[in-house]
Amino acid sequence: MDAKAQQELTDHIQTHVVYPVTKKDFVAACTNMAHVPADTKDWVMKALPDRTFSSAEDIFHTLNLPHTHSH
Repeated sequence: MDAKAQQELTDHIQTHVVYPVTKKDFVAACTNMAHVPADTKDWVMKALPDRTFSSAEDIFHTLNLPHTHSH
């Protein structure tokens, strides 16, 4: 995934989702992540397990995405 796609996904994870969130609701947020490139969406669908995520950091760690920890 390129830097722009990663930034779009990071924005989605950090600002467009209310936690806790299920995989289904995470993907459905913001009209099925319309602002995230299709190939990135496909990758998320395959990489993200079907469970409930407690925070943005939970998703970042699950997808092994670079991020900064909030304190």
